[in-house]
Amino acid sequence: MHPALIHHHFGSKEELYDAALSLPVDPIETLTRLTQVPRGQFPEALVRHFVATWRDAQAGPVLHALLRRAISEPDQAALLRSHAETVLVPRIASALSIPQINVAAAFAQLIGLTIADTFIRIGPLAHATEDQIVALVTPAVSRCLAIS
Repeated sequence: MHPALIHHHFGSKEELYDAALSLPVDPIETLTRLTQVPRGQFPEALVRHFVATWRDAQAGPVLHALLRRAISEPDQAALLRSHAETVLVPRIASALSIPQINVAAAFAQLIGLTIADTFIRIGPLAHATEDQIVALVTPAVSRCLAIS
């Protein structure tokens, strides 16, 4: 699609992705809010937001369906990958002044958590509270983001 058409119909590439993915949350607003917290608090804020959103009664099922489609349908995987690579990862990397691979590794931690918690429903994890999960996962995400 020509960039002028994207701008005309959607305003920006980010808005195009939002429309195509039918996200129940606004990732740009979320990232803007999260990158306003002090750097040392960012990993916990990111993990807490991620866990709360994926477990949310309204947003969770929509995100679960999106991830299921991305795992099973190459076109959906490409769309989600493109969104991550052109919107999410670069914005966080830029805000934290870290390499994009660090952000991608943090997202890998969170996606793995999501699969184990909400799809496979591994007992102790699926029954853990949000606070327990945040306490367990934040150190790994902090290491990925090179924030200690």
